[in-house]
Amino acid sequence: MGFSSLDDLVTELTAGKRWRADFNKTIANGAYVAGAWYDLSLLSGSPVANTYAGTALAATIPDETTGWGIYHGGNVSSDTKHLLKAVVNGNTATVAPGTLLLVDTLLYYPTILSTSATTQTLTNGSALTRYTNGNGNRAFMVHTVASGANTPTVAMSYTRQNTGGTDTGRALGATTAFNASVGIGRFPHSGTSANNRGPFLPLQSGDTGIRSVQSVTVTTPHATTGTMALVICQPLAEIPLTTANVPVIMDFLSAAPSLPQVVDGACLNLLYQPAGAAANGSIINGSLEFVWG
Repeated sequence: MGFSSLDDLVTELTAGKRWRADFNKTIANGAYVAGAWYDLSLLSGSPVANTYAGTALAATIPDETTGWGIYHGGNVSSDTKHLLKAVVNGNTATVAPGTLLLVDTLLYYPTILSTSATTQTLTNGSALTRYTNGNGNRAFMVHTVASGANTPTVAMSYTRQNTGGTDTGRALGATTAFNASVGIGRFPHSGTSANNRGPFLPLQSGDTGIRSVQSVTVTTPHATTGTMALVICQPLAEIPLTTANVPVIMDFLSAAPSLPQVVDGACLNLLYQPAGAAANGSIINGSLEFVWG
């Protein structure tokens, strides 16, 4: 349905169609690297830490009931739910400035090895249940077990969405390099080294989104250790983290994009990029406010 006017929005808020969700995450596993991207769902705090559990290499669908996503008040159909406001804060001088991205985690493939040079074939027994046409969906890889040395490159075969429909056998649109010694929670392809890409893997030219991934190949793989999840998500909103201990308040009624929609079942998560080396033990906390009508 949505809102027909500001008066309608006020009416829905007054009727109690709103939900406030608080989050609090503590940076662990060493300082975060300047310019790299991280998945805050893997950190302890509230919500509880995610592990990207599931059968190795098999598509897994999380939703709001999974537990590690930010709970946003349950299903509201036939109303539509929207992000109205965000408040974020970091408690140390090193955690800001930085950027947060709110995403809906749609699907992931667990236990991909960054130590193997053999093409790893993924299983797609589960299909997208949200944003099923693929438009706007993006993919990233994140380490669930820290990696060893070497700086691999990665190739990926995926099914795309474009203006003409869907096609399989698509490849990454640019050379994409991993970093060495990647800690838990970091996107190995993000940072400031040559051919790093972040936060999302580059799609092939002309593609407007991604629906599934068929295989991953790592060349010159990490030494000794390194396990990843490959995640498909829908980006919803960007939230700047400007100054330590000074809360940022984002009004999404007037910001662009205005009132981002949060669909039923969304598994909400925050991705984070620090501008400097964010200290181990730093805390990022805040709240999200949702409204529906």
